[in-house]
Amino acid sequence: MRLHNIRSEATGYTTWGCMWKKGECATINGIPQKGFACRNEKGEEVTMQSRVTAFWQDGSAKWTAHTADAALLGKEIEVSLTDVQGSVAWMLEVCITKNSSCLLDKAAVNGKMVMTSVQPVLELEEPVMYDGETAKVTRKYTGQIEKIEIEEQGALQAIIKYEGNHVSAQGVHKIPFIIRMTIGMNGNDLKFSHTFLYDGDEEKDYLKGLGIRFNAPIKGELYNRHVKFTNAHGVFHEGLVPLVSWRPRVPQGIYDRQIQGELLELTGTDKEIVDKVLQDTPYWSEYSLCQDSASHY
Repeated sequence: MRLHNIRSEATGYTTWGCMWKKGECATINGIPQKGFACRNEKGEEVTMQSRVTAFWQDGSAKWTAHTADAALLGKEIEVSLTDVQGSVAWMLEVCITKNSSCLLDKAAVNGKMVMTSVQPVLELEEPVMYDGETAKVTRKYTGQIEKIEIEEQGALQAIIKYEGNHVSAQGVHKIPFIIRMTIGMNGNDLKFSHTFLYDGDEEKDYLKGLGIRFNAPIKGELYNRHVKFTNAHGVFHEGLVPLVSWRPRVPQGIYDRQIQGELLELTGTDKEIVDKVLQDTPYWSEYSLCQDSASHY
């Protein structure tokens, strides 16, 4: 089947459908007995992930859905059946434990640990009376995973679906959630789709914070540690110890390289100056990203 792009430009993963003649794509227990191949207009084979979405009365596949990198597809592609099943390599490994409060116990990229104890978290703010005055109290909840399933897996990505509830230290359950985690082939990113169902009391359960918390191991020089927050308006980026000092003066080139995120391997006079600056320079030990309106962070 030949298909063409109806948009002038596409980026990221894209998904499309193909229709097959009755009996053309046989299945057993819903699993196609042949693989699917995709070639772009240059004749290059493009890795894609496939699944059956509808069947003929005889059990053969009627419709299939396919996902691939739009940048590799070009303007026109051809999808066909093949006897060859492709193999893929995964850069990112995750460890998931059943009956746990964690989405992940740990994640590693090329064998290097990048995060541990990945948990859903919730904060609700409640109005209270204290000495006759109106005050507020923040109640904290931790996610409790009740169900885990592999929703999709294939050559390009795996999607893990979590269902659960937020639970306080007193055992109170609030705000059920559905979280989907996507792991891509040959990538080092984890993507989360976070759905929550508000079941609180709208007169007192004010949503203050909702998200996913994790621990990240950090080592090396303080000036080589960076914090980045990304949102729809851009990226906030700062080093834990910005190398800006007048006495002694840090060469401007060092700070320029640092703010670009370059790993600094200082030697000689540069290292002597920076080491002296670090003796008296405070550094940021905590960052908080807060959204105080619909359009401002």
